[in-house]
Amino acid sequence: MKSDSAVMANSNNNTLSRTVWSSGINTSRNLDEIRSDIAKTFCDLGFNSVSYQGAPYRLAEDLSSAPEARLFSLRHLARARSVLHTCEMDPELTEVYLEKFATLDPNFIPTIRFDWPRVQLTRRQGNSPLARLSAYMKTLGVKSRITWPMRAFTGEYWCGLFSLTSDMETCDLNNYVKSIGHQLHHLLMLYHLELQSSHSQHFNPYLNSDVICPNAMKTLEGVSRGKSSKQMADILSLTERGVEYHIERLKQQLGAGNRQNLIHIAHKLGLV
Repeated sequence: MKSDSAVMANSNNNTLSRTVWSSGINTSRNLDEIRSDIAKTFCDLGFNSVSYQGAPYRLAEDLSSAPEARLFSLRHLARARSVLHTCEMDPELTEVYLEKFATLDPNFIPTIRFDWPRVQLTRRQGNSPLARLSAYMKTLGVKSRITWPMRAFTGEYWCGLFSLTSDMETCDLNNYVKSIGHQLHHLLMLYHLELQSSHSQHFNPYLNSDVICPNAMKTLEGVSRGKSSKQMADILSLTERGVEYHIERLKQQLGAGNRQNLIHIAHKLGLV
């Protein structure tokens, strides 16, 4: 007898094939239109919800770095303003996971290396933190989740990251994804390319996670236009020392060797 995942794979393969091969990259749709399309497509494929966001490659390194050298934290991810969700429960689920369970989850650090798709979660017994996470997610109808990084066309500093939730057990989701993996990747890639081609700035985590304070951003913008520290101090009502502090802090956080290198990196990150 075929497993549930095998039956689902057979029933959904034709739907997936038609969607993949009939789809094109559309650059004119707004985010609500794309969200609605993603929700319907992946509901038909047996997934509860889908989210998409920009994820910085440096995240794992930041979490293990000294505070003064750190740019991103779990708080920035939990409260990111630039995540596309297909389900109202997704923001709550993400925030609860990142703030209460991520540091206790042995799968978390491998997941944020963003190297390949990873299936997470399963039913757990007892009163451990992960058992409580499993119980909490079960109340939302979620038994497993797969994260799927998309590294194409985002540059060297961040990637797109899909997260798909399911009411299948982990082993069943694993088998299901294996059976439709190539086509699923193709479909996710189409959506990723559409989102990047028309809404890349919206998902740039360096712009939309509040990791750089407003005065530092204004300083960076002014410096990139050739303004001196004294000019920026007058504009921002700061001391020159205050402006220099922002510049030195940005150089440290972005790994820049000097002011010119800082401007170069800021351009590559889409900050200026």
